[in-house]
Amino acid sequence: NGVKITTQQADLSLLKTVSAGPYNVGDNVTYTITVANAGPDLATNIQVKDALPAGLQFVSSQYFTNTNDTLVGMIDGLASGSSATLTYLAKIVQSGVIDNKAEISKADQFDIDSKPNNGFNNTEDDKDNEVIVTQATADLSLEKLVSNRNLNVNDLITYSVIIRNAGPDTARVV
Repeated sequence: NGVKITTQQADLSLLKTVSAGPYNVGDNVTYTITVANAGPDLATNIQVKDALPAGLQFVSSQYFTNTNDTLVGMIDGLASGSSATLTYLAKIVQSGVIDNKAEISKADQFDIDSKPNNGFNNTEDDKDNEVIVTQATADLSLEKLVSNRNLNVNDLITYSVIIRNAGPDTARVV
């Protein structure tokens, strides 16, 4: 007598987005990772990893824990046809191109078209998101004015300081 064994399957996919730019050193950005299950079965114990590259510093998340710049998030269960969203906040700490990758690293069910924990190879369960960070440039000048140049002893004097920015970017304290 034959025994029919039916294995559970889930078709997991990952979409990763980043908050809108432009991006400058010192800015915080929010990364959003959406994991979807196309089924046919419930997916359980889904683990998502995000490897923070040089140029990003972890700030906070209610969904991820940070160990040596590898973020790990867990989704207990995901029904067929549903999705879950995980977010985290990171600070940009250097200029240039920052390529940030995430992957589904584990799930209890077999996934017919992807391989969990395959090293961020950009398949259906591995996605990257790139931001281009430019160093802001400002051209600041300072002018100091005095209210009255013809003073006598015990006269009050008022100084005014004018700071101008010729751009091209907005000047701000970092």
